[in-house]
Amino acid sequence: FRYGDMAPMAIIELVDRDPDAKGAGDKARVAAEDAAE
Repeated sequence: FRYGDMAPMAIIELVDRDPDAKGAGDKARVAAEDAAE
């Protein structure tokens, strides 16, 4: 592997596993769903 080959995969894994890494728009959607329940 070249040095940069694993970088995009690592970023994807961090985003998938860390709920705090999501964008503000997604947090607003989740908050709206919680309020609707």
